[in-house]
Amino acid sequence: MIVSGAVSGHMSVILHFPSEMETNGNSLSTSYHEVSRQIDDGREIDALRYVFELPPEELDILRNNPLKVVDAIDEFGTSKFLQNVGRHKGQLVTEQIRNVQPGTMVELGSYIGYSSVLFGYYVRAYGPKGAKLISIEHNPLFGAITMAFIELAGLKDTVDVIIGGSTESIRRLHDQGRLDSIDLMFMDHLRPLFLTDLKLAETLRLIHPGTLVIANKILKPGNQAYLRYLRLPTEEKQYESDLKKDRIGDWRYCYDSTMIETIEPTGTKVRSSSLACVGFPRPY
Repeated sequence: MIVSGAVSGHMSVILHFPSEMETNGNSLSTSYHEVSRQIDDGREIDALRYVFELPPEELDILRNNPLKVVDAIDEFGTSKFLQNVGRHKGQLVTEQIRNVQPGTMVELGSYIGYSSVLFGYYVRAYGPKGAKLISIEHNPLFGAITMAFIELAGLKDTVDVIIGGSTESIRRLHDQGRLDSIDLMFMDHLRPLFLTDLKLAETLRLIHPGTLVIANKILKPGNQAYLRYLRLPTEEKQYESDLKKDRIGDWRYCYDSTMIETIEPTGTKVRSSSLACVGFPRPY
């Protein structure tokens, strides 16, 4: 993993993970089911039932044991594909959690809570006392399933699950005084909202020196506006912001890009993706 850009010992970074569409033809052996990759066709409820209908003695092993809960969801995923972050990508994110030791981490798009449980465990283990993971999920069903897995894992004191749109939820949490700074953010929701939510976080001054923002599946099907915004020099961003009279965003942030390699839950080896380093707000 290559990270560039530092000021006075502080660093703010944006990592980009590609989608499984961005493959180079290489594939790794895997037990994940690769024939059907649909979501929201009932398989999420099936995953919930699979876990909670385990024999009582097996379910008891999962209680208050986040990593065992993750294992159980993975086990279900061997028969039906789940759009989870997966082992390899999950490890890359948890390595960053250990490095950043966030007091507040925000996850945009929890799906059914695999990543929420995994990240919540590491936030609790490596963050300061009282560290929080705020997991925002637009789909009410997926959000409810996430809550069930969070409770089973014993992470209710660490993970706050918010059901609602990402942009509206970020603004509401900030207005309520529940979100005044983001140390680490994982974006895995609707791709067109990546730029909107990043710019909103800038406007609300949630991003600060040391903030790490991880953007999943960024290159394909493509999010050119987001990538362009990261790469624009601050002078050009200022010009465009004045020209368009943008109401959100802060042109004083600057970005640089590089690459990182990851593997999808299906086992598909993915070519290096864009890794961007966030610059720092400069005084007016």
